[in-house]
Amino acid sequence: MKLSRTKAACLLACAALLLAASLAAQNLGDKMLDLLEKDYKPEAPLLAPDVTVVQDFKDTSSEPAGLVEFVENEAYIIHAEDQHTAYKAAKNNMVCVGDTLVAEAGSNMAVLLKDQSKFTLAAYSKMTIDKSVYDPDRNFRDTVLDLAAGKARVVAKKLQAAGDENFKVKTPVATCGIRGSDFVVSLVPANQLPDWRSTFWDSLGPAKAYAQASGGFQSPGGGLSLVVLTGAETTLSVTGPVGPPVIMESFSITASFTDRPTQPPSTVPPSRVPDVMNKVGPNISVMRMPKVFE
Repeated sequence: MKLSRTKAACLLACAALLLAASLAAQNLGDKMLDLLEKDYKPEAPLLAPDVTVVQDFKDTSSEPAGLVEFVENEAYIIHAEDQHTAYKAAKNNMVCVGDTLVAEAGSNMAVLLKDQSKFTLAAYSKMTIDKSVYDPDRNFRDTVLDLAAGKARVVAKKLQAAGDENFKVKTPVATCGIRGSDFVVSLVPANQLPDWRSTFWDSLGPAKAYAQASGGFQSPGGGLSLVVLTGAETTLSVTGPVGPPVIMESFSITASFTDRPTQPPSTVPPSRVPDVMNKVGPNISVMRMPKVFE
C-alpha cells in the first residue's frame, strides 16, 4: 500500500510539473505574440543620407519579380543599379530582382511575386529581393528574400506538385526555409524578449536546472533576435548561426539569436494568431495576382 501511495504521489507531482510547464509555455507564447504587435525603430535610418527620393517611378532592366499590390503612406523602391535613388512606391509598380523595398514609420507595402507568393512589409522595414526565379512548366522555384530590418508577413504559395523548389527568407540573425507557408518574421532587440524561464521554475530550486537544460535562458543584453510566428498549415525550418535547424509547425513561435541556438518553438493560441498576423500583413492571404503574372 505504501508503494502504491508513493507511486500515486509521484504521478501527481509529475502531472503538476507538466501542467505548470504547459502554462508557462502558454504564457511565454502570449508574451512573444505581444512583441509582434510592436514596431521597433532601427538605430540607423532605412534610407541613407545620400539617397534622393523621386516621385516618378522608373523601371529597371533587371528580371521582373512581381508587382506592388498596395502601399500605405511612405514606402520606397531602390533599384540595384542605382542605390542613390529611392522611388516612391505605388500600386502596380514592377519590382525586380535586386530591388530593395523600404517601409517607413506608419507605413506598409505588399508585393505579389510571379509564383503568386506574397509578402507584406510593416513599418520600419527593409527587404531586398535577392533572387526570384519561377518556371511553372518545370515546377521550379528559387526565391530568396533578405529582411535587413523590421518585420514581414510571407505567404509562400504551395506548388501543385513536389518539384525542384527553394524559398528562403534571410535575416541578419537566421534563415527561414519554406515550402507552402503563412508566417511572420520580425527582427526585435534581443533585450525585449521575455525570460524563457517562468517564476514557477525559479521557485523550485533543483527544477530550475531542468528548465534551463530544456531551453531556458536569460535574454541577451543587446543585439538583435529574430521572432518567427507560424499560421495554419505551415511548416518551416529556422536555421541560425549556432545549433541545428529548428522545425516549426502550425501555430507556434520561436526566437533565434546570433550567439546561441534557436529556441524550441512554443505553441500559441490559434484564435489569436490571425489577428496578430493581419496587423503585420492585412488580408495578405486572400490577395490575387494581377493577370500579367497569372
